[in-house]
Parts: sequence; structure tokens; C-alpha cells
Amino acid sequence: MSLCALRGRNLFRRILTSGFRKGSRGVVVYWQHNGLQHNRYGIAVRKAVGVAVRRNRIRRWTREYLRECQPGLVNGVDMVILVNRDECLGSYKEYTDHLSHVFDLSYLASSRPAPAGPAPGPAGLHPQAARDTDDPRH
Repeated sequence: MSLCALRGRNLFRRILTSGFRKGSRGVVVYWQHNGLQHNRYGIAVRKAVGVAVRRNRIRRWTREYLRECQPGLVNGVDMVILVNRDECLGSYKEYTDHLSHVFDLSYLASSRPAPAGPAPGPAGLHPQAARDTDDPRH
């Protein structure tokens, strides 16, 4: 299965500035709903990760991981995967485990619905989820 690439500086900038964000230990995933039936992906690896050979390896690893897990991700999302540091890049297995953890945190797995509104509040709950509780104050 092929991946649909997210191309163009303006699309990257829009997602990085106004999209949702979740990350840890050097990998950050930015995403935004795109209104389409498929996902589009962009991969950015900073020079701090290492030389060009290493950065290209990380891009290949990321594309391979996305091909493997694409059926398990929420549809209709533009996402940019930004790799900042090489703390979690020891091996393919270590990197994909870390990337999988970031996707779980970011509501991009199909088992957890992605928030449709603003980012989660300070209590860690999505604002709509807080209103749906049985608490009479809401």
C-alpha cells in the first residue's frame, strides 16, 4: 500500500502552527483533520539528528512504519512527523516502538477517537469528554 505524501511548505506550515501536537523524547507528531478519506504524511528530520545518511535512514524507517501501521490509524488526517534528536534512534525496533507510543498518545490509533475540537485541557481530558460526564456542574 502506498503512502500519500504531504507536499508543499504551506501545508507543512499550516499543520505545524495550527494543528494538534504530541510528542516525547525527540519525536513530535503534528496532525490536523483534512476532510479527505485518506491520510497524508510529511516527515521532517532536523540536522541535529546527524549526517545525511542517518537522516535519510530515519525517513525510510518512518515511511516503512507508516506502511505497516496505516490500516490501524484514523483516516482523514494530515500529519507531520518531526524528529528533533537522536535519543530514541538506536535501532529500527526501538524507533518504531517510540513512534508507536507517540501515535497512541496523539489519538491517531483507530481504537481511540481523535479530538475534533481544541487540544485537551490541563486536566488531560478533551473538553467535550469533560462535558459528557454525569457531573451536574457541566
